Amino acid sequence: MFTHQKPIGSGFGAATQASDLILGFDLSGKWVLVVDFFHGGKDVAQVF
Repeated sequence: MFTHQKPIGSGFGAATQASDLILGFDLSGKWVLVVDFFHGGKDVAQVF
């Protein structure tokens, strides 16, 4: 089955870094679960 994908206009794209995603959020005292560690999850975990 083929599904057409369309941009959602989030302002983020393929070059967006994990640090860009959490900019402005206070995550103090929060827990984060990072899955898929081998496909970019390591970079995300380092940001948190």
